[in-house]
Amino acid sequence: MSTVDKHRAGPPLIAAAAAVWAAGLCTAVVPAHAMPPVPLAPGDCQQWGFPGGIVTVGQGTGEQLTFTGSNAAAVNSPATWRKTNGLNDQGTVQGEVRPDGTVRIVFSDAGSTVPFDGRVNPDGSVTGTRPGGDTPVPWDARITCVTQAPKAGPTISFDPVIGGLVAHITDRSGVTSQCEYRSDFYTRTFRLEANSTFDLRIVPAIPEFRDRPVDITCDNGTETHTSTFF
Repeated sequence: MSTVDKHRAGPPLIAAAAAVWAAGLCTAVVPAHAMPPVPLAPGDCQQWGFPGGIVTVGQGTGEQLTFTGSNAAAVNSPATWRKTNGLNDQGTVQGEVRPDGTVRIVFSDAGSTVPFDGRVNPDGSVTGTRPGGDTPVPWDARITCVTQAPKAGPTISFDPVIGGLVAHITDRSGVTSQCEYRSDFYTRTFRLEANSTFDLRIVPAIPEFRDRPVDITCDNGTETHTSTFF
């Protein structure tokens, strides 16, 4: 029987240095350039997968395909095709959620093989179509995120002030955290609110007119490593 037929439906500042700094002869440097981010799957998830419980694939015909997920991007499981007439077909499912967010689920039994092709939406739903005679049959399912996308570290820029400088630190993670600013001449902890900027005043400080390493680490798992000329 064909597929279509069967499944149709720091220190004090010296005066001279302060004068030079205030005159703007010492230039602050913005953060070091970061590597381009790894392309992510839709939304805030790096890798989607099939949840560990029962996965239900709803079909536009009213039929359902059910199988046990794997809590991983690939699955190989016994499956049941539930028809609208109350009869069920038993078979197996092989499925994969690819890093680009595309999904393929293949149901096989003794008489046929049916591919379900779709794509992950940002909310974790999957929509797609399968063969269904003259018209493809729409289907939908829910999956889960098995690998979260890494949160971006804060950005940092610097402005000179009399007696030192100010570091403008901006959250990009969307999660409030406790952070530490550390350089070779100054260390301080501070609270960084989600999606906000904290102005860290580093005064007094003696400029040495060289690149100074700067590291920011936060307890939400984010960090930034850069330098400033000071």
